[in-house]
Amino acid sequence: MPWSNIGFLYLLNSELDLAAKAFTTAQTLDPSFAQAWTGHACVASLWGNNEPTALFAHAFESSTASILEASYGYAVNTFTDMLAKSHRSATAPVGSHHQNKRSPSSSSASTLLVTPAFALSKYLEQRPRDIQAWNLLGLVRERFLQQEGAAECFSTAINILNEEKEANEHRRQRMILHHNLARALLSMQDYRGSVEAFELSLELEGSAPTPSVIRTCKHLGAGLALYYAGELERSLAMFETALAETEQVEGMEQSRDDVVVLLSQVLWALGGEEQQAAAKDELFRCIAQSPTHLPAIFGLSAMGLVQDDETLATAALKEILKFSRQELAAMDPEMRSDRMISQYYSLLSESKLSVAALSKSVHQAPAEAVLWRRLSEHLSTTISHTGASAYSVAQSNAKAGLDLLQRQESLQAADLMRGYAQVAGTTLLADEERRQKVAGWKNVKKEKLEEESRQSDTRVGEALRMAQRAVMAAPWKCEAWQLVGMAAEELLARTESL
Repeated sequence: MPWSNIGFLYLLNSELDLAAKAFTTAQTLDPSFAQAWTGHACVASLWGNNEPTALFAHAFESSTASILEASYGYAVNTFTDMLAKSHRSATAPVGSHHQNKRSPSSSSASTLLVTPAFALSKYLEQRPRDIQAWNLLGLVRERFLQQEGAAECFSTAINILNEEKEANEHRRQRMILHHNLARALLSMQDYRGSVEAFELSLELEGSAPTPSVIRTCKHLGAGLALYYAGELERSLAMFETALAETEQVEGMEQSRDDVVVLLSQVLWALGGEEQQAAAKDELFRCIAQSPTHLPAIFGLSAMGLVQDDETLATAALKEILKFSRQELAAMDPEMRSDRMISQYYSLLSESKLSVAALSKSVHQAPAEAVLWRRLSEHLSTTISHTGASAYSVAQSNAKAGLDLLQRQESLQAADLMRGYAQVAGTTLLADEERRQKVAGWKNVKKEKLEEESRQSDTRVGEALRMAQRAVMAAPWKCEAWQLVGMAAEELLARTESL
């Protein structure tokens, strides 16, 4: 198509207006000509307007992935748009129409990237040594929570870069790739590999790097990896460096409080009396400077609960109770505060108040499955003082939570596994509780005992089915397999006793 060819000629010479007119003419003459749509998308991208994603998408679909530029352009523009929307949502004022009660889940955002990921895969089949494309595919797979696939993409890009470039060339590109790889390895719980990648990325910044948000994030990531790897002293040093950098980097004032919480966790984990006292002092200072920073309050509360320190736990609880229910709902959409209040009352052996705290969160947001599961988990470990069976109530709450989970449009496999596992576990506990009750009966007809036995077998069979579904939802989780083993062993023991 001559008009498309001349459009690309104008584009190469930066004559964007003439290029746009030429591509428009080509599209008018042949609307199915994918090259014209690709050229028009390139012009729109250079202009910086919001049209290139839709144009690249149309070019990709029209060409059936045969035009590499359309495939790559579609993927990179969709990913960029998603990041921009996430940033606007994260920075929107609390209560504004841009901000939902809960942030979009990773799975919700990733659904937008399914087709672009396919486009990128087709592109890499033709250009397997494109470093930027491998990096982009790794970032996309991170949004799919496919951390091993993401790490493989980042590693492939690093290997290609090492083969094609000199050691001192493209230092920034190497730095970015190692940072991305470190993040993926940290999510995979490969802490040693993550530390190595973080440290290499920091080293590639040079001998006198300028403090920045990204550099601070690297120190935080390395600190977390070292913490989970058991190297607490090195982890503490990383967090201290990150804390110092938050004071030098503009825009990280709010992040400073989060770093203080991480630092206090490492100090506490070191186990010495001086370190634990320092951890408490850090959190008290954080709360004094930022009274609404709930993670610091939760940290103090957790320290009090772990040590059975009623005074410390009470002080933290008073800080939480200073806020109204509306303020807590805005600051703590996951309602962790109610969980902390419940655990505080458990420390005081106030079972009714402990259950009531979790019940309030369920009443406030009955559509949230995680709240039902928390109440179920708590009831499973609580002796009922209301005359009702605690395990039966826990089982009912677990089923309600699972039902809500199954209605969600986007759902993580691990969440679904926990829902099924909670139902299976509470069903086994409720069955055991019922059997103990039946064992205490006297002067009961044989038919009644046989009916109770059949109902018990039905409950255990249901628990086994729920446990099997938990395994199918997330076969890599040991918890689900353990429940299958427990339920199967119980059924086998009953069969052998017949």
